[in-house]
Amino acid sequence: MAVRREAWPLHLRLTAGRPSWAGVARIGRRVTAEDHESATLFGLALVGYLVLALLLVYVSQAIVGDAWSRVGNAYYMLFSRDPHLAAIGFVWNPLPSLAVLPLLPFSLIWPDLVGAGLAGNIVSALFMAAATVEVAGTLRDFGVRRLVRLILVGAFALHPLVVYYGANGMSEAPFLFFLVLIVRYLARWLEHRATRSLVIAALGLAGAYLTRYEAAAAAAGAIAIVAAASAMAAPAGQRRISSLAEAVVFGLPFAAAFGLWSLASWIIVGSPFETFTSIYGNSSQVSLSTQQIQSSTGRGVVEASEYAIAQIQGLEPLLLLVIAAVVVIAAVRRDPRFVPIVVVLGSVAAFSLAAFATGRSFGWLRFYIVVIPMCVLAAGYVAARWNEPSDGRARGPAPVRAAARIPPRLLRPIAALAAIAAVSATVLALPTGWTTIRDDRLAREEAHQLRGLIQDSRYPGTAPPERAQYLVGGQVATYLDGLDLPDGSVVVDVAIGFPIVLQSRDPHQFVITTDRDFKAVVQDPVVYKAEYLLVAPPSGLGSLDAINRQYPSLYVTGVGLPVTLDREFDAPGFDGIRWRLYRLTPPS
Repeated sequence: MAVRREAWPLHLRLTAGRPSWAGVARIGRRVTAEDHESATLFGLALVGYLVLALLLVYVSQAIVGDAWSRVGNAYYMLFSRDPHLAAIGFVWNPLPSLAVLPLLPFSLIWPDLVGAGLAGNIVSALFMAAATVEVAGTLRDFGVRRLVRLILVGAFALHPLVVYYGANGMSEAPFLFFLVLIVRYLARWLEHRATRSLVIAALGLAGAYLTRYEAAAAAAGAIAIVAAASAMAAPAGQRRISSLAEAVVFGLPFAAAFGLWSLASWIIVGSPFETFTSIYGNSSQVSLSTQQIQSSTGRGVVEASEYAIAQIQGLEPLLLLVIAAVVVIAAVRRDPRFVPIVVVLGSVAAFSLAAFATGRSFGWLRFYIVVIPMCVLAAGYVAARWNEPSDGRARGPAPVRAAARIPPRLLRPIAALAAIAAVSATVLALPTGWTTIRDDRLAREEAHQLRGLIQDSRYPGTAPPERAQYLVGGQVATYLDGLDLPDGSVVVDVAIGFPIVLQSRDPHQFVITTDRDFKAVVQDPVVYKAEYLLVAPPSGLGSLDAINRQYPSLYVTGVGLPVTLDREFDAPGFDGIRWRLYRLTPPS
């Protein structure tokens, strides 16, 4: 029996006669075109985000503390007085810090990679540029035409919140990259059931969890998708076992990341989830700031939910309408590829909203950044599916069944209008997003951080408090470096004092929180021959400082240890931490 050429192995088809060269050329042109578009998008996005990163660091000095401290976590692993792998810390997920490790040796020739946290900015720019490529690839997979695809990619890459978090060193950029990767390859798997796509999506889940804890919600949604799809595709008598087997295998990389990270934390610091149990963790910080949060966002579940919904609407005002259009069109076309968009990204947004409404989160605007790719990808799905015919057999609610029965001559114009509206909605989000990130109430972090870069007539002469943190830390570091102290001379808790250590030329002079003898030195600095204690004000985050917890009266009165006040550091004109440097005076 003859075998059709289409069934031959690829290498035989490419060498079987003259047409093979045409086939090679066609494949080359296709791959080159896709690669060229991806490379161009990556390069443009990367350059744009890096330029903004340099402006943030060198013009406004808006160095975000959370991002800078992640650079510090990696730095302590290599360059501290007690370098070791566990110095990365277990309060926050490790990948953002691990990603900057390859850049840190270059700080010897470019100190600002550490001293201004610029290594984190570079990493976020790389990841956000990669996320832009994945958004474009997902839209290409959906079949979105080139012009519309580029408009939608621009609506993602140029969204003000995406641009900012592509440049400021925070973990939002790698988190978005992994989430979009998961959506793309889950959608591919739902269409073609290729194992490779499922493997990539599974690895994306592991990467997302090693970046942010909210990935647990995405993992639950993604595993549910795989289980449901496997059950529907299996024979009637094998649905349960097929669903369970596929879901377990798919969830293994996530389970490994979750389990190994928790186990390492448990073995080394005695708790599997330091973000909830550590004095420095998210739960502790939220509890400390509850009154401040509620004064800005409202009290109770209802007011908090209204606040979060206002943030989401500010970022993507027509999100719900676009999602509704996706659901109807997908049901009419009987195409499941929309499900990862809604479930994976939507679960993260829902998790963040629920955590804030129940008082377990700060409710920052950035926690809802996932709605941006969610709206863009949903709009792309609508734009790609509008002109496909319906077989009239759609299942679901009455509106879906009714839409499926609309004659094609009427359905296609309606769907075309929906596609135009969906794409327009993503473009509309650019000006509304810009307004939102400058709103002091909705963007409690971003609004004041951007004032140093953008002159705002409402706030003349103001500057972000991060600048004070940077300037004061530099003053302390310069002073201590001038003393030419031996190793282990200055005790400081880097949960707050990282700007000092990271700007110092001699990190070995400090005894820091990640050093294995830190607790012992704090308890008896004289015995361990420390010479100085750096103490932050015992209020706000300063109340978490290990030295303040050990000696509650030390900062104000100097009582608790034989010390004398050597110097006080602050930044005139800025509302920042006023450090006090006490010199130990052991008895002779």
